[in-house]
Amino acid sequence: MRTRNNPDRKSEIEFLRAARQINNKVIYVAITIIIVVAVVAMTGVYYEYW
Repeated sequence: MRTRNNPDRKSEIEFLRAARQINNKVIYVAITIIIVVAVVAMTGVYYEYW
């Protein structure tokens, strides 16, 4: 079994942390888009455009 050296492990942790931050941003943007689409659809129903 091979052991990893410390700097390699540290860079792996930094990569995972950055990937998690990007993943969170994508989720926030997707939720925002869903909310905007829902609001547009509700206003369309309210003003009888649909």
